[in-house]
Amino acid sequence: MGVLTIVLHAFYLILAFVAAVAVSLFTVDSWRRCWVPVAVFIGALLALWLLHVLAICLISLFADTKKKPSTVHNFFRWVSVVTLDVFLAAAGVRFRVEGREKLPDRPFLLVCNHVSILDPLVMMVAFRDRDVAFISKKENRAIPAVSRYMVPCGCLFLDRDDSRAAVYTIRQAAEYISEGVCSMAICPEGTRNKTKDPILPFHAGSFKIAIKAGCPLVIAGVRGTQNVCRRFPFRTTPVDICLLDTVPAEQTKTARSTELARLAEREIAGWLTAEAK
Repeated sequence: MGVLTIVLHAFYLILAFVAAVAVSLFTVDSWRRCWVPVAVFIGALLALWLLHVLAICLISLFADTKKKPSTVHNFFRWVSVVTLDVFLAAAGVRFRVEGREKLPDRPFLLVCNHVSILDPLVMMVAFRDRDVAFISKKENRAIPAVSRYMVPCGCLFLDRDDSRAAVYTIRQAAEYISEGVCSMAICPEGTRNKTKDPILPFHAGSFKIAIKAGCPLVIAGVRGTQNVCRRFPFRTTPVDICLLDTVPAEQTKTARSTELARLAEREIAGWLTAEAK
């Protein structure tokens, strides 16, 4: 968790505690009414979270969703990352990142497996200092408020049913990387893996981003995000992110997308299988 996240959590807890104490002083006159301050504490905490969400929605109205960002170092990305960090922490997500030293010192393409809708959110928070933006399915553009933050954060939308539109998105992602706007990330499986297999086949087209941009390819594995909803709110959920390998730009420039896809698929599947044992 970031420092601001810890401060916000502490601030909300203190306000809820003060509200509970204030109410208890005037209403609790016997042990049979001891449930009152507990209910007030929980209600005040929920109300504060609701106010946070409402504030985020109001701020989103000022986001420019039609203009290509020249940089993702902006107010909307800061708000997005802080809010994601706050809510992931509140949901009990405790992520660990291994292999951070493998990240290149220039914009890159990150590919990872996909087991939960939380994967992109966790990745954006985990690599907040590296300006990582995700390529998301076009359906997410219809989510109120959220989609208005995605554009200034550098996120792009992929139409999986329109090959021409998909090619345009891939080209646009390559431009973001080569122009230094941000690093891009994508889940080459194309959808969440709901099977018992460790990984779904990777779509080679995703890797054309690294080839067109001539950038490093970072291969990462993630596991644990699929357990968050099941364990919330009574247990925390450990989430592991492992940076397995980085293919240098010199190699991606001359590689075939199918070769890169098979390499990434093999390394991530191997890590998931080994971790499961």
